[in-house]
Order: sequence, then structure tokens, then C-alpha cells
Amino acid sequence: MQSAIFGQPVVAISRSGRLAHGLHPDLSKAIGPWVKFASADVLEKAITYLGATTEELEEFRDAMRRWGQGSSALAIQPNKKNLLRLDYKLL
Repeated sequence: MQSAIFGQPVVAISRSGRLAHGLHPDLSKAIGPWVKFASADVLEKAITYLGATTEELEEFRDAMRRWGQGSSALAIQPNKKNLLRLDYKLL
């Protein structure tokens, strides 16, 4: 899967739905550590906060239902906390 928004990080979500980390847009390397969230709902709220659109959230939910894991390409909005601890120097 190529990043839907060229140059933007992809957020990979674990099967548990509680762990996430950032990937380079070409999916070649991680650009942040795995970050643990209290629940899948909290993780979804974090992705929404970071800038996921309604369409991206629906695609993510569909992937979680179908395959038990998901990802979302995000154009992270300015002035947002770095909840995923991404290292932007690696982009």
C-alpha cells in the first residue's frame, strides 16, 4: 500500500488495535516507536485528532474488520501534539 497522500506518514495499527507506529510514506522503514494506547477507541480518537478524515477512518475500520489490522495515511495537521512520537527527520 502506497501512502494516499504523497510524503505523509502512514500509521500502522496492530491486530490488538491498541498499538500504533508511524511508517515512512514508501513503507520502507519505521519513523517512530510502537506506542501503546489504553484501548482501540482511544487510538481511533488519536488518529482523528491527528487529522484522519471520515473516509480514512472508515477505510481503517473496514481493514480492521476484514484483516484484523489496519493502516491510515495521514496528513498530520500543524500544531498537533506528536502523539505517535514520529521522527520527522526520517521522512
